[in-house]
Amino acid sequence: TAASPLLILDAEDLSVLRRIDVGDWKVGTRVTHSNSGKYLLLEAIEYLPYTPRGKNERRFAVVDPTSGSLVVNEVQAYAAAISMDDKELYLADKNGVRALDLATGVVRQVPGLTREATALALSPDGKRIALALDPTAEDLALIPSIRNDKKVIKTALKIGQVVHLHDLATGSFVLSVQELFDRAFRLRYTGDELWIHAKPASHKSANPDVTLSYVDVADPTTGAMQRASFPSHALYEPTFCANSTNTRF
Repeated sequence: TAASPLLILDAEDLSVLRRIDVGDWKVGTRVTHSNSGKYLLLEAIEYLPYTPRGKNERRFAVVDPTSGSLVVNEVQAYAAAISMDDKELYLADKNGVRALDLATGVVRQVPGLTREATALALSPDGKRIALALDPTAEDLALIPSIRNDKKVIKTALKIGQVVHLHDLATGSFVLSVQELFDRAFRLRYTGDELWIHAKPASHKSANPDVTLSYVDVADPTTGAMQRASFPSHALYEPTFCANSTNTRF
């Protein structure tokens, strides 16, 4: 909460179990937990209004909820995620993807991933990373629906984005999601699906509704798009998730 401790509540009666001093986060944070629950990832939300070219860099921190200590006090990035083995914090920024060792604080560049990335998601098996990238002409040639449309390609190079999957260990390219996206704000693996939250960068032609954004669903094993698409009219970037059986959004 704003300028207050991080509160951990009992899920049944909502009584406060713990209060952890994490410093001043102004209007608050988005809090998610690592795969095992060993760490909490804090993400600043004061700069979540949409911007024409995607996200601003924002503050992230990592908390050990057992000891109450800040494992990572503050780091700036477009997006971040804790590795499935709870050993590293992956960061997407202007320099590509970096990995911060949670035990030592040492930061390394992930090999092969040096392009600016505005969103990331780690696969549940810890082997792949999904990234939202500004496209190159070569990227657009991988999308059958637009690769022969010069007008769409010209516009896409200015305001579109693509989503690529890479091998996390080597950084090598695996596949491209078979769709052109607007500005991608968040990627999330849910079960055997990859969710892409995006918002149009321009409303001068097709849709005048400046509040519209959407979450599209892709198959991360093939890159094929699913039929499901969830629209949102949130004025600020929304948080979204599924229930444990992946039947409710």
